[in-house]
Amino acid sequence: MVPPGLTAPTATAASSITASSFSANWNAATDATGYRLDVASDSIFTNFVAAHNGRDLGNVTTHAVSQFNAGTTYYYHVRAYNGSGTSSKSNTMDVTTLATAVTVSVAAATEFSFAQSTASR
Repeated sequence: MVPPGLTAPTATAASSITASSFSANWNAATDATGYRLDVASDSIFTNFVAAHNGRDLGNVTTHAVSQFNAGTTYYYHVRAYNGSGTSSKSNTMDVTTLATAVTVSVAAATEFSFAQSTASR
């Protein structure tokens, strides 16, 4: 049962997305003293990411998570809690990590031309 006055947080879009990490974000919930974060590789949360199944984050509204696979979609939602209990889950957000970075090398120029002016001053 959800404690009176404790609302579910609202998950917002992820930020700081890289090939292996992102920051999960959410809006504060009324009467919350902390939040628990779930991150999974599927939208029905049967394949949780290690250490992110109800991870207690304390009273924050963003959390950086890492060690993900590049170019992969992950899902997260949060629950608020206080001394009386835990809220229902927030909405679920999805985020796709960036594809593996490609390194491009440019060869240095080895030829150049030089023109000298012969005009008199």
